[in-house]
Amino acid sequence: MIFVEIFLFVFGLAWGSFLNVLIFRYNPNQKFDLLKIISGRSRCPYCKKKLLKRDLIPILSFFLLRGRCRFCQRRISFIYPLVELLCGIFTPLIFIKTYPNLFLFLLWFLIFSTLIVLSFIDLRFLCVPNQ
Repeated sequence: MIFVEIFLFVFGLAWGSFLNVLIFRYNPNQKFDLLKIISGRSRCPYCKKKLLKRDLIPILSFFLLRGRCRFCQRRISFIYPLVELLCGIFTPLIFIKTYPNLFLFLLWFLIFSTLIVLSFIDLRFLCVPNQ
């Protein structure tokens, strides 16, 4: 069972990285287009250079780069590792709480993910998307 929880922790970190894409690419002044938001490579929000694959490792790359962009040295928001860590911690906890009901796990996982995205978008823009 411990291997399942470790796998879910790592999966949660990766899922948190995906949620960061939704959080940071959302623009309340543009029409919501999920395909446009999730497509394309990750870039530095300041210098716009594409991030290297080794810079995309959840949490680890943030600390190895000391919270700065590899190219322009500007600070990376602490929200990136925070969201990744929250997802990494709560994904196995949700699984443990809902085991063996897979449907219940997926339902609570989806609710948790939605709340994370909405909360951090609200934190950034002081508004909750209604589209």
